[in-house]
Amino acid sequence: MKKVLLPIFSLLLAASAANAQVKISKQLVNIGQTAPELIVNKQLTIGGASKVAKKAVKANELAENQKKVAMDGSELPFTAIGLPGYNPTDMGQLIPASYYEAYAGSKIVGLRFLTMNSTNMTPAIYVASGSSLNLVAQGKEITTKASPLKSDNSAFEQNWNEVTFDKPYTIESGSDALVVGFAYTQSSKKSGSNYDMECYPFLVGQNTDQNALVLANVDTGKGAQWQGVSDQYCMCVQLILEREGGFPDDFSMLGAYTNSMVKPSDKLPVEFYVKNLGSKEAEGEFTVSIDDQELGAFKANDLIGTTSSKVGVDVDLSSLNLAAGPHTVGVKVKSVNGEAPAGNLKDDASYAQFRVYTNSTDRQYNLIEHFTSWTCVFCPYGYETLRELQKQRNDVAWAAIHADMDPNNPDPHTLADASLITQYSISAFPSFNLNRFNLGGSMIGAGMPSTDPAKNAEQFSKILDLEKEMVPAQLTLGMKSNFELAEKPNLQDSKLTVTVTGKGVKDAAKVLNNAVLNLYITEDGLTGKQYGKNGNSWYSKYNHDNTLIAIATDNAYGDEIAWDGDNFEKTYEITIPKKTVSYTTGKTLNAIAFVSLPFAFEQDGKLYANADLENVWVNQCFFMDINKGETTGIKVINGTDSNATVVARFAADGTQISAPVKGVNILKMSDGTTRKVMVK
Repeated sequence: MKKVLLPIFSLLLAASAANAQVKISKQLVNIGQTAPELIVNKQLTIGGASKVAKKAVKANELAENQKKVAMDGSELPFTAIGLPGYNPTDMGQLIPASYYEAYAGSKIVGLRFLTMNSTNMTPAIYVASGSSLNLVAQGKEITTKASPLKSDNSAFEQNWNEVTFDKPYTIESGSDALVVGFAYTQSSKKSGSNYDMECYPFLVGQNTDQNALVLANVDTGKGAQWQGVSDQYCMCVQLILEREGGFPDDFSMLGAYTNSMVKPSDKLPVEFYVKNLGSKEAEGEFTVSIDDQELGAFKANDLIGTTSSKVGVDVDLSSLNLAAGPHTVGVKVKSVNGEAPAGNLKDDASYAQFRVYTNSTDRQYNLIEHFTSWTCVFCPYGYETLRELQKQRNDVAWAAIHADMDPNNPDPHTLADASLITQYSISAFPSFNLNRFNLGGSMIGAGMPSTDPAKNAEQFSKILDLEKEMVPAQLTLGMKSNFELAEKPNLQDSKLTVTVTGKGVKDAAKVLNNAVLNLYITEDGLTGKQYGKNGNSWYSKYNHDNTLIAIATDNAYGDEIAWDGDNFEKTYEITIPKKTVSYTTGKTLNAIAFVSLPFAFEQDGKLYANADLENVWVNQCFFMDINKGETTGIKVINGTDSNATVVARFAADGTQISAPVKGVNILKMSDGTTRKVMVK
């Protein structure tokens, strides 16, 4: 299997920037809250704006030896942003070096950008060197042309502002990221309780690059400094490059995607993205291969332009006799306008992984990793969303993973071992991993669609059903536990032993090659503070059920599975700290076991993040209540038997009782499941 690796250190840098974004734009100035008519209610879509964008940036508007370079998404304005309530001196866009490093020796002679309102701005370009920004080019102050929302709310007008630099900046080989900054005056004018539209001068598109950030030079109490304010959007900015002799045609492949799992007789759909580093559109021909065996060539239906183009092809697998397990599909540039590719050949191919299977079983539970923080104003909606989801279906294994949204006000339920999955998954709170599928973003975590918990739950439920079809389960999980509760659990640690078993279908071990076993311990009955939904008060005693308190595996990112044929078994011993469990007050434990592809690897003594976000998914998951003494988890695959009857009843302290008693009662059902009920 070809691994796509990124150093964990790079991942941590991206995550720290995301945390800055959370602090400013989510906690202090939430764009979706202050300008809902632009983001939520109007439902501005990329499709609605794309036609305008293509019309506005024709190549013939530039000189023959010039071209524009823009981030993906930056040419399709989606909404408008600002920092009302603060006094930023500048706002800017960090553009990763990957967008322009192929043009070393070229000059940045100017730029184009969009503003929603007409205002005075002074543009500049900085080189990001370490933690500092070095000014390398500056334009004159201009009064911008406005690009307001159209009357039918279908899209923004696009009246591009163009600035030429007196002293162009020459791109150096091995350059760092650039920041395009704009000095301006931020308005904080209000009409009633809402900020006026003039408070949102910058038009932005939807960001597709986790390394790109919107920045602001603003004082939030620690002195004025540049800091990240959003990684969800990218400013509508285009660099204008100039090179003596112009820019020759040179295709750059930007990634390939396919189905995660297929049967050996299926047709494999492959999509990939490519753009022309030259100045014009060009005809492209590509080859396709499976496991480095070339199968044939095909031409793209449309010309390849200077912004990302999506190309698709179907590969018939029926004659290839592919074995069960992981395989790689590759697409490569064969010709450009009928000529052999030239220029940089290192980016002329893209690859994607898929897995061949023949047999499958039903999914037992769906893993929901819920990222929350007690200082997050919208996080109560996240809890309500998942409570609604549990009402709609009985196959949800919910782990609430707390993190510090505000470093100055740390969440008491934050678990250090969970920091890796938190940083890998999210850029804001609340967020949700749904079986760790990448739902189209630069992180695998999905945001909350709305503040309507019931609608959110319906949407999540549809996604879970789709994921079951995309990645058919290859094994059935089971768990047994023995919980030795200390005689004085408030003064002494307790001991928990959990054995996880996996019974696979034929070839499960091959299909799930490199998969890892994960074990979460969660706690119900925790209560504590939580910032309220009204944004200006605290809940003094909020219910924090399903809180992740321990990752029981040897590695926080999962343990290698020791297969015995297509089966496995592994036992874990976990120390439960004192003051954790109290059966009399309803503070009880749960276990969640799941098999997934790893999001991190150890290689040569170093820890790396898996950069292939399409292949970190969960294949199977199991949930079990942990009772005092021995517990065996059993779940009817097709759902809980609605006709199941109570065969045994236990009090909260684990003692068997013959009739209901006040407080938490634990019911053992005839279908093998256990249920917790509150008797009042």
